[in-house]
Amino acid sequence: MDVKEVLSSEPFTFIIGPARKKFFVNANLISVSSPVLEALMKGKFREANQKEAFLEDVEEDTFVRFVEYAWTGTYTPPPPLYLVESAGARENEEKMPALAVEQPPSIWEARSAASSLERSPTESPESPPVNPIHNLLMGPAAAKPCFSRNKLGTSQIARLAPFQDLVYREPHNRIRPPPTSKNFSDAQDFSGIFLCHAQLYVFGDKYNAEDLKGFSAHRLHQTLATFTLFPGRVCDIVVLVQYIFDHTLDSPDEPLRRMISNYCAWNIILFSKDKGFLEFYEAGGPFTRDVLICLTRRL
Repeated sequence: MDVKEVLSSEPFTFIIGPARKKFFVNANLISVSSPVLEALMKGKFREANQKEAFLEDVEEDTFVRFVEYAWTGTYTPPPPLYLVESAGARENEEKMPALAVEQPPSIWEARSAASSLERSPTESPESPPVNPIHNLLMGPAAAKPCFSRNKLGTSQIARLAPFQDLVYREPHNRIRPPPTSKNFSDAQDFSGIFLCHAQLYVFGDKYNAEDLKGFSAHRLHQTLATFTLFPGRVCDIVVLVQYIFDHTLDSPDEPLRRMISNYCAWNIILFSKDKGFLEFYEAGGPFTRDVLICLTRRL
């Protein structure tokens, strides 16, 4: 992206959400990040002539983070919400450093879990697929099975990779985000953080911002992988599940659905004790189907 072109391009007005909040952004910067928005701003549409577009179904904070990502290569999630003011919880958070997650390679690529299972453990990895977004979910990088090997064979364990061992790789030439923060008590509501990543994924899917889509999926996975699932915070996951299944393509292979279904399958014992989760699960539909598919891979 040429800096001179970005700085010299005319501003474009986006009117966001039901409140019709106006944001004035650099047209060339947005064009690089989203071909769909580029066509809206520079094509033969009325919006291009008026230099103004109304995106009614986009959250203001989501759009701001999209612009932040276009400028900097990363975005800032909201902090966790403290439902109960706990001096002890805050003191622990201040004393303990943020959990440093292993940083992936700079080139974002993926392979499907199905492809990884077809290879024997001694085979070398295949080349990245042409369409990495469709095959976001990776196979195990160094499996740490929840079941002992004397009860289940290697091939059986590999059928459903432990969630924390799944790998998502970031888009290249992007600034590494800060380490994922760790939650220390059930007084910390992480639903806003989860939704931030999921909303950016949905935005990227709708407006063909493929780099943003992959990056937000990577960050959601990292956040879930380091999240301590206190019984009192299962509700945060239920909120995330509802959003994902309301806003993504109905397919077990849809990357975000596959991610959250895998997460729920690996934590199904804890989830089965939560009334809110059971009510949602008993309603049936695609989520129940997708979790069942993940659970059968354990058998």
